[in-house]
Amino acid sequence: MTKGMIIQKGAFNPLHRMHIRIAEDAKKHFPNMMHVMTICRHSCDKGETPQDELNTRAEALKNAGYRVIIEDSGLFIDTIERVREALHPDETIVFPCGEDTIQRFFRDWEAFYDWKTNPDHWKKYSEYKRIFHNVIWYVSRRDTECRKLNHLVLAYMREYNNIEWSDLELDDISSTKIRNKEV
Repeated sequence: MTKGMIIQKGAFNPLHRMHIRIAEDAKKHFPNMMHVMTICRHSCDKGETPQDELNTRAEALKNAGYRVIIEDSGLFIDTIERVREALHPDETIVFPCGEDTIQRFFRDWEAFYDWKTNPDHWKKYSEYKRIFHNVIWYVSRRDTECRKLNHLVLAYMREYNNIEWSDLELDDISSTKIRNKEV
């Protein structure tokens, strides 16, 4: 029995049925873990979110029955460091996400660590291994475009074996499409 915490990160702008389906699937797959939704004040991709918007999104999540934390940073690494302080070292952190998120994470990770030209990359890789000890990526497939895993995702999967694939098939709904009224 795995013990720890499920942390579902997102902007939830707006909260929609796929967020809920991912959350429910993760809770079913990891039934003994507390589930928390996190919204970040400062997103890598989207900049800073005003406090009134954060409060509105947090209220929607609470009304849907979820625990909510508003974070300052949107980086998974920062979240892991903060949560590790509250958990026992042997407990696991689970990040449920769509396949597009894991692809984006590894794209950013590759750029951050500059694998091809940085002479200190193995030192940074070692730090990465320390940070991601006892982390599970619980990934739902979104669409066929994301099924082409990049070389870093494949290398990571071989090294850590900590990506678990959900049976949940996500439809092509997204908060961006809802905001742009494309659905």
